Amino acid sequence: MKATIKRITSITALILLIAAAAFVITSLTPDNAYAAQDLELEKTTVDFDADADPENGYVEIKVKDGCTEKVASAQSEDPYIVHAKPDYSYGQYVELYAQGLGDATVTVTGTEGTVITLHATVTDKALQAAMSYYMYAEHVFYGQKRFYVDNVAGATVTAKFGKDTYTATIPDDDYVYSTVYIDLDKFYDYKSKVVVIVEKDGATASRTYNIDTLTSVDAAKAKKKKLKVECYDLHKGDKVYLKIAGKTYTKKVTKNYHRKATWLTFSTKKNIKKNASFKVTVKNKYKKTLVVKKAKLKKYRYEEPDYDDDEE
Repeated sequence: MKATIKRITSITALILLIAAAAFVITSLTPDNAYAAQDLELEKTTVDFDADADPENGYVEIKVKDGCTEKVASAQSEDPYIVHAKPDYSYGQYVELYAQGLGDATVTVTGTEGTVITLHATVTDKALQAAMSYYMYAEHVFYGQKRFYVDNVAGATVTAKFGKDTYTATIPDDDYVYSTVYIDLDKFYDYKSKVVVIVEKDGATASRTYNIDTLTSVDAAKAKKKKLKVECYDLHKGDKVYLKIAGKTYTKKVTKNYHRKATWLTFSTKKNIKKNASFKVTVKNKYKKTLVVKKAKLKKYRYEEPDYDDDEE
């Protein structure tokens, strides 16, 4: 009986000790130790000349240490000067991208509703870095009549194809860089020069290249006096020449097969040997040679194509 009373007394004393310790800890803890900390940023004024990455004209504004509120959104009131967006993964910073010269206002909203206004000034150095970094002009291939250019919103694009010039303005796609599509009036010749220049507020970026070709000769199959050749990326007006057994045969392409495959059928004067050597040459309507293929029939794997109708 006495042992039982001692155990109860010990347990009671332990409980009282724990309660007292908890009271002391609670009393010593500040009232705001676990309170939410409103959103604050490390800076609210941005000078791109001093703050931007010199490679791409990018600025990152971090949330101050200790803030529990995250960045929910960032909206630029001047998207043709600054593009803004939050760090969508963690909400720990605001991303700013140079788009043009001048001053811009960015409204940042936190996950708990706190609103902060950022003021940013974009300089020519940051804009030039951004335009050079995001410059992309799609490579035009022979037979292509549309291409696109990527760069900052509001930039003017000048594309020179020989003596012909095309101009366009890049729209605001609400993204780090934007895209404009340019339609060409005609096919420009293989190996002809293309110059694409993008300009905005005195900053420029450019790309120069020669028009290439996607045309290829990929397979062939023969039976008696007929030989079928599979070609890729043919265009109306192209001519395909088959030389076999000392004779040359010609087919004129009557449809456009841009980035598509088709089979051309040639009729020969004599039966074709199983291991016959042959040469296929494709020339465009400007008489430029696009591709030359030499091969032997026995080296090909042939299957019936599932493409557009044959050019008979």
